[in-house]
Amino acid sequence: KDFRLEHGIMDISSQTAFVFDKYQNLDKERAVETLKLKYYNYLLDYLNTTSDLKDIMAPSVMNIQDLGLNSLVAQLRELSQEKSLLMTSSTSKNPYLNTLDLQIETTKKALIENVKNIVSVSKIIIDETNLRIKEMESQVSKLPGTEKEFLGIKRKFTVSDQMYNFLLQKGSESSIAKASIIPDNKILDKTILENRGSPISPKKKMNYIIALIIGFLIPAGSILLKDFFNDKLSDKRDIETRTKIPIVGVVSHSNLGINTVVADKPKSVVAETFRAVRINLQFFLRDPQKKVIAVTSTVSGEGKTFCSINIASTFAFTDKKVVLVGCDLRKPRIFSDFDLRNDKGVTTYLIGKSSLEEIINKTRVKNLDIITGGPVPPNPAELLESENMSNLILKLKTMYDYIIIDTPPIAFVADAFTILKDVDAYVFVVRHKITLKKAIDNLNDVKQNINIPNLSILMNGLKYEYSKYGYTNYGYGYGYGYGYGYGYGYHEDDELENLKSKKTKKGFFRKFFNS
Repeated sequence: KDFRLEHGIMDISSQTAFVFDKYQNLDKERAVETLKLKYYNYLLDYLNTTSDLKDIMAPSVMNIQDLGLNSLVAQLRELSQEKSLLMTSSTSKNPYLNTLDLQIETTKKALIENVKNIVSVSKIIIDETNLRIKEMESQVSKLPGTEKEFLGIKRKFTVSDQMYNFLLQKGSESSIAKASIIPDNKILDKTILENRGSPISPKKKMNYIIALIIGFLIPAGSILLKDFFNDKLSDKRDIETRTKIPIVGVVSHSNLGINTVVADKPKSVVAETFRAVRINLQFFLRDPQKKVIAVTSTVSGEGKTFCSINIASTFAFTDKKVVLVGCDLRKPRIFSDFDLRNDKGVTTYLIGKSSLEEIINKTRVKNLDIITGGPVPPNPAELLESENMSNLILKLKTMYDYIIIDTPPIAFVADAFTILKDVDAYVFVVRHKITLKKAIDNLNDVKQNINIPNLSILMNGLKYEYSKYGYTNYGYGYGYGYGYGYGYGYHEDDELENLKSKKTKKGFFRKFFNS
């Protein structure tokens, strides 16, 4: 304005106008390209010095329309924002974070290479623009002095005005862009966990208490349910809680594979338990005239014949004359354990086909004779109830100190009770984990209805455990309920090693549930 008033210039010539316009466009191009170059340098510096890339300025804000550059910047910003959001809800050990870091690093390297290439191109464009401006300056120098001076003033004014308007526009666009990338969440208050002492949830103490209660309830419940549904005799206490009938002894489980344990393995644990049974039976038979012992059980398989053989053997070892009579006429077995014939026996004597001398068999056990059952008759109950059976027992009493009678099981037949009048002691055999608990209840009913002399219970097949103190289990011994164990060197070595081997192989829970 001052220049126009001073020199009276209203307009310039057409040539001056043409030069001015061209000169002005070149200046604008150089200013814009210089601004872009500054952005590229800023971008390189930002990528090399900043790890959090979610706030990086987009190229479009600077009116840069390079699709590749815009795409890489947008992709890098999205990955950075995703990582920031994930870290607010996860830990540094999340494997997806490693994947995001790898993607960010790859994209960052690609972006840096792209920007370096663009910087090189931008410098070339600026250099070229400067050359063209120099050419225009040579043309301006040919103009008249007044017009030349006026043109320089106007050019600087126009360039400054345009650049100012451009920067105002980009400032507004940058503010809008910055507002658009604000995250969706915001931390309102910092955590004060260190001041409160412990988290609201989970409650560690409560969890420990619940775990402790469950830890007790589940095993206790399992034990109670197991005991509730167990309908078989597990130990001596199951007998003692159901009846007042005395327990004459507890016989250990035998793994020896033979029925003649006392005769063939006299130092075994099983043999010792039978010796305890013998001593207890002698309390029932203190009268010298009482010498007949009958052995029975509920069903087959409870060890009735096994106990009969070994009770007879243990009495024979005391230098007493003993006879074992097989009165289980429906299913005779004793003869096979002593390798005897069964063509003559109780049945042939009772029908008068054999004499007493013919049916008595000597055995390899000193002082022990056996009378086998003989051929299976069609009427075993009538034969056992006959007068001949009573006469047989009377004759045997004059010949032997003890008479052991192996009678049939009482669950299905009544043969065992037909000889009650001739028996001085009755031994009822039950087996560990075989005999049902209700069998004891049935035995109580039988005792109430029938006068059974000196009735007692013998528990068979109880498993003993090996420990450093010897063999121990639910006690047996001289009298009822007194327990003792047998230590090292007292029993035969093969049985000792057998129990020791089982002890080492059996785990805690298996031992518990099999006890």
